[in-house]
Amino acid sequence: MDKRTASMSLALGIDIGGSHITAGVVDLAQKKIIEDSVVRQLVNRHAPAEEILGIWADTIKGRLLYCEHQATTIGFAMPGPFDYPNGICLIKGFDKYEALYGMNIRKELSARTGMPAEQISFRNDADAFLEGELFGGAGQGFTRALGLTLGTGLGSCLYVDGEITNAGLNVLPFKGGIAEEYLSTRWFVKTFHKLTGRQVNGVKELAEMYCDNDMARLVFDEFSVSFGEVLQHCLRSFDVEVIIIGGNISNAYSLFIDQVLKHLPAENKRPLIKQATLGEQAAMMGAAIHHRYYRMV
Repeated sequence: MDKRTASMSLALGIDIGGSHITAGVVDLAQKKIIEDSVVRQLVNRHAPAEEILGIWADTIKGRLLYCEHQATTIGFAMPGPFDYPNGICLIKGFDKYEALYGMNIRKELSARTGMPAEQISFRNDADAFLEGELFGGAGQGFTRALGLTLGTGLGSCLYVDGEITNAGLNVLPFKGGIAEEYLSTRWFVKTFHKLTGRQVNGVKELAEMYCDNDMARLVFDEFSVSFGEVLQHCLRSFDVEVIIIGGNISNAYSLFIDQVLKHLPAENKRPLIKQATLGEQAAMMGAAIHHRYYRMV
């Protein structure tokens, strides 16, 4: 690949999590992330703005050096609230990145990395996840899809007629609260503690206990019932061909999916239910390809 062709097909994809930044070089022509290009850096979400932006900028500069500056655009998958078209952080009251509130992240990172501001774009992390899976993962070939990310929160978005919109399932009224309270990591941690008095760090730890701990299995069974009920709502509300499940909780997919499916119609009477295949790379890929449709406001 010559440099001109490379510059047209390579982009940086950035995923901003609650405690990390992950970055990689996306080959848009091959629909994949270059294998050894991905780096992940821990970030203190309570740090001053200068520290957070410094880590983000250093990560970007390292990836630009990796690809000899042949990547000419940067796409961010960013949690909200965030003014995505204008690149302004609106995160406040969410116990993360509050030092960035009101800052123009596009201009700040452009100044620190040398990347022109118009070449840096932002999009919602759940939207980026779904577009990444549609582009190069479990959603290839589908024209109507629902994407769900199960992790620290519940992300949901709908893809129809080439457009991705927020499905709003995190605030769906559910069991006297909202769906996110029952389909997130904190629910697993809280419920296991309530049953046993023991504290666990997250779903991965519970999954490792699954075979030998009755209470761990009970927690997954209860989660499966709740997830099945929310999916029933999805089937009534959305006309889609496939539902793609991602996020960190989906790493334990095999421990809950059979129980979830018992609460749903037979396979020939509902959309396909599929586990995401790209993992964390889906959001990076979806963020990178977003720039081709992006226009500065």
